[in-house]
Amino acid sequence: MNNDAPTQPAVSLIIPTFNRKDLLKETLDSIVAQTLPHWETIVVDDGSTDGSVEALKQCAAEDARIRPMSRTGEAGGAPICRNQGLAAATGRYVIYLDSDDLLGPDALAQRVAVMDAEPTMDFITFPMEFFRETPGDIGTSVSGASDESDLDRLLMRDFPWQITCPIWRIEAMNALGGFDPQLPAGQDVELHIRAIASGMTYRKDDRRDCYYRMHDNERVGGRFMSPTYVHGMRLLQERILQTLRGHNQLTPARQASIAGNFFWLAECWFHLDGDIKRPLEIWSWSRELGVVGWFRYQLIRMGFRLYRHERLKRWIRRQIASSWPAYFRVGRVSHSPTAEIAARSSAADPSNVREVTT
Repeated sequence: MNNDAPTQPAVSLIIPTFNRKDLLKETLDSIVAQTLPHWETIVVDDGSTDGSVEALKQCAAEDARIRPMSRTGEAGGAPICRNQGLAAATGRYVIYLDSDDLLGPDALAQRVAVMDAEPTMDFITFPMEFFRETPGDIGTSVSGASDESDLDRLLMRDFPWQITCPIWRIEAMNALGGFDPQLPAGQDVELHIRAIASGMTYRKDDRRDCYYRMHDNERVGGRFMSPTYVHGMRLLQERILQTLRGHNQLTPARQASIAGNFFWLAECWFHLDGDIKRPLEIWSWSRELGVVGWFRYQLIRMGFRLYRHERLKRWIRRQIASSWPAYFRVGRVSHSPTAEIAARSSAADPSNVREVTT
């Protein structure tokens, strides 16, 4: 390891962590192995009790480019840790990593060179691959390739990139104000929608250079579908709606996509719990926020009440499909709600509430 920290790092990597001592070491090793030497890594601990703090101090003693921090204040969570890391960053550019993900050895050199060559870009994204133990063992990836608007894809949860994929100009990230600390999940989705809607300049590179770890203990239910998370998803949709309206970006199709997100969440809850009370409450939020008209609201409400009857359920779904606008889309990966939740439920701790698509 290199004991000499550069006086002016080209890029600041910011990692929130909570009880991830062993996996965090792998993440840091992938950073230390970078071909670009001029970086700093700010690791913000969110109150770990597994020896992560001591391990971090040891890593910092071996390489001064690694800067351990402890989250300050009573409130915790990944967005707060990321914002505190941003306040301490000194690089020209910023990259956010989760504490179990990896970078390819040329990722930083490649990203910094691209940003240096394109000074008009606020951020540039790079493709990410999923893995379990070692990169390449799954082979699927998050791909930005599509003819569709990235803003529309984000609204449909068909994510063109994940939190580690962009490299940001630090002035652009400061202008955005960082992550929303009040959101229990979906903070990166909200940030990316805010960036696009506000008119920030960006493009998508096609060179894959980072890796997202999937865990064997990802499971249906748990904290991901807790009442706290569900109400957090309402807050997320409210924030998105406010952003789109504020930047004159709210079209009928995007309004319908927000309604579709409430439908998706209500249907997921019904498949997991079997109770009708929570789905009806979730769906009622679409009406409260004004993203669905009275007739269509009542149609789906009736549909949920009849969901226990398989024949009636199929009939109701056909009525919804025939009476709803063509742009009412509930997401590309929601054909099986429980399968999607299983793929997306990596919420074992506050620093690991993340949105992924398979």
